[in-house]
Formats: sequence, structure tokens, C-alpha cells
Amino acid sequence: MKNNKGLTLIEVIVVITMIVMLAAIIIPIIDRNIKDMDDFVDESIIEKIENAAYIYAITYESEIPNLKSNNMAKINLQTLYDKGLLDTIKLNNISLNDEVLIVNINNNLETIYDKKQENNPIIFLHGPKEVTLKRNSNYEELGAAVINYSLNSITELDSSNIDSASLSTSNVGTYYVHYTYSNADEKIRTVYIVNSDNVTDDTKPVINLEGPSTITISQGSTFVDPGFEAIDANEGNISNRVLVTGSVNIYEKGTYYIRYDVTNLYGNKAETQIRTVIVN
Repeated sequence: MKNNKGLTLIEVIVVITMIVMLAAIIIPIIDRNIKDMDDFVDESIIEKIENAAYIYAITYESEIPNLKSNNMAKINLQTLYDKGLLDTIKLNNISLNDEVLIVNINNNLETIYDKKQENNPIIFLHGPKEVTLKRNSNYEELGAAVINYSLNSITELDSSNIDSASLSTSNVGTYYVHYTYSNADEKIRTVYIVNSDNVTDDTKPVINLEGPSTITISQGSTFVDPGFEAIDANEGNISNRVLVTGSVNIYEKGTYYIRYDVTNLYGNKAETQIRTVIVN
């Protein structure tokens, strides 16, 4: 005989309690995953903007005289778009009026995009943001610079503003070095201390362009990138991790640039490769 008896009050309370407990566990995980995805998208877009600005700076140096005289200059994203270096579809509603900073630090050209578009000082880390060291090895502080565009100054961050007190190279683990400066966003360098057997890579990967580095095509014709290969001494073929930036407008005559970058798991960055595409 079928029992149609419903749940008792106690059973209903137990079920509701279980649902509340599961929601308390699951919702924060979902929120965290959404935030992580948003952060990843933001970082990817910022990287595209900064790479486009880098190509612009080395190609159109004559158009930014302040860079030579003051070692820093700002350009808006509209300029990068007009040069065919940015695709607005991939900017995720970022305004073309936004500016990106181009700065010469120790004879190295760097580009910095601040999504908040504030005019505050900027902390720039020398070297990689992540460092892997063997246990019991020495940690050498790479330092950082403070870029103050409003004062037209680039100064080294004082050691008193660098906090590595928690770092212990004698113990395996993940450590964080904090860099702070008045009115600037804090920057953090991650330091991984691993057993000696786990560190086998201190060489840069190499990117090889397939086909010529300069390609000329007719206006309106199809452009197909000949491809590339990235090889790391220990990780092998890492071509799938190469970041390719830049675009070619086949309908407008001009010179376009495609940039190729890759970094291995230990933070060693390959020499940037650039392909020039001429549409005539």
C-alpha cells in the first residue's frame, strides 16, 4: 500500500537547514570563480593594450617627442586604434579616450595601462613578478621604480618601502614581497622556494617566426600569419602559450606589426619577435 504521508515539520526543518548550509558553501565559491574570471579577462585586456603601446612606441617614436626628452609620455587608445594596433571589439567597453603610459626605465621601454585612469604615482617592479628559487639559496632583491608622471620623475623605490620580512629561503613555500609608496597601488612579487631537484630551468625560451619577418600584401587580399614556434630548453614546445598581439587591416594601406611573446613557467621571458606586414 502506497504511503502518501508528507514530511514532518522536523524533516522539513532539516531539509531547509541542509539547503542553507550548501548555499553558504557553494555561493562564495561561485562568486570567487566569477571574480577570478573577471580578473583574468582584465589582465588579458591590459596586456593587449600594453603590447600595442609598445609596438607603437618602437615604430612611431618620432610622434612622441616627450618620450625622448622626458623619458615618459602618454598616448590615448584612440591613437593605437587608428594605427591598427588595437581591436575595439576586444577592449571590453574600455574607452578609447583612456591613456597608456610609455616610459623609458634604464634604457628599457615599458608600457603601463592603469584601468582606473588615475594620475597617482605608479610602482614598477624590476624583473619578473614571480621568482622561483632553490631552498637555501640567496634572495637578491630586484627592487622597483616609482613613476610620477605629474612630476615627470622616475626614482628608485627606497628599501624602507620594500617588505620581505616574511621571506625564508630555508623553508619550502610561497612568499610575498610587498612594495608600497604614498598614493600608489601596492605591488607584490611572489617568491616560490622549492627543493633543489625542482629547479632546472633558468634559461629563456626562444620564439622562431615561420616565414619572412616582413610580408607585403595587396590591399583587400587575405593575410594569413605563417606561424611561429616557441621552444623552451626544459618544457619543450610551448607555442600554445605564445601571446600574439597586433592586427592587420587588409582594407587600408599601411604598415602593421604583429608581436609575439612567451614566458616559461619559471618567469623567463623570450626575446620579443615582431612581424611587419605592409599593405599596399
